[in-house]
Amino acid sequence: MYCICRILLICGLLTIGSAHATDVSGQRGYPVNPPASADAFWNKVLQFLNQNGGYATREQFTQTFGIHFGYVDPEHSLLTHQIAVISYRARSGIDWYFDAVFQEFTAAWNMPGDPAISGAHIAWVITWREDSFGDPKKGQCITAAQVQRDLVATGWAPPWPHWAVMGPPESRLFSPTPAFALLPAGLLQVSTPVLPPVANLGRERDRGTQRWGELPFGRLLPDDAGPTSCVTSISMAARTPAK
Repeated sequence: MYCICRILLICGLLTIGSAHATDVSGQRGYPVNPPASADAFWNKVLQFLNQNGGYATREQFTQTFGIHFGYVDPEHSLLTHQIAVISYRARSGIDWYFDAVFQEFTAAWNMPGDPAISGAHIAWVITWREDSFGDPKKGQCITAAQVQRDLVATGWAPPWPHWAVMGPPESRLFSPTPAFALLPAGLLQVSTPVLPPVANLGRERDRGTQRWGELPFGRLLPDDAGPTSCVTSISMAARTPAK
């Protein structure tokens, strides 16, 4: 199973920066809280995600969200020395309301043994705080239940597929291994939450097939939370849609 969380991690493993990241920040400064509500912001993300299956040019990304990127970081392949990826970063409170990264992968990008994300494609990540839109205890956030409902309605597979059979997270007792059998009963039993294990974001038509993990594919955070929890990040990798 492919996992989009590697997008930002593999760059450091297989590429090397040609120079230090270029600081192009305008030092504009943005307020801590965004002008849009949680619903308004999520609706914009959802519309953007569905426009071309998560694909967009950097210009479309910046225009849609009004982002000013503060850092540009080109990285070269260790094998071919060609530019493999250019990363554009925005910092919360300086370049935009939230942290964001947009990456342009070129044909020189090669992930050995992982053709699904090799070659030219784009990837983007937006991350915000749990309390960016208000008090999360009052539900003033982008809830996982809302995200799941809207994504399923627009052709994506449920990021938290176990909710349908598990319901909200519950507690269960974790019993120790036989090595601790001589200890008093219940001494090492601890209460742990039963939580959905993944929050991958792929097309419903690809679920359960060999195409699962191929682009477009993304991930949501928190990836181990219940329906009422606040989603705080979305990442997506995608290729140019076929004409």
